[in-house]
Amino acid sequence: MWSPIAKQIRKEILKYLILRNKSKRYSKKLNNLFENSAQQIADLSYSGISISGKLYRGKLIKDYYLLYKISDDSVEILFIWDTRKDPADLLNLVKNFSK
Repeated sequence: MWSPIAKQIRKEILKYLILRNKSKRYSKKLNNLFENSAQQIADLSYSGISISGKLYRGKLIKDYYLLYKISDDSVEILFIWDTRKDPADLLNLVKNFSK
């Protein structure tokens, strides 16, 4: 369900927050939100907003989008996007996934 890229980004986000906050508390809460949202995506794959047609969708969690791809028999979380970044970069990223 989680792509290797999404797993790596999640790990980097959580590690950064632990260092910044000098505590694991917020990182644990955010990771729980990521996990709960992944389960919601698995159960209701079209519940997220459309990013590029019907193929790619996103689910907002705090300041992050879980970007995922829906295929016939599965849903894969491809990437975690920080919403504070330039939205044009997000569209370029999605275009690169579809190549």
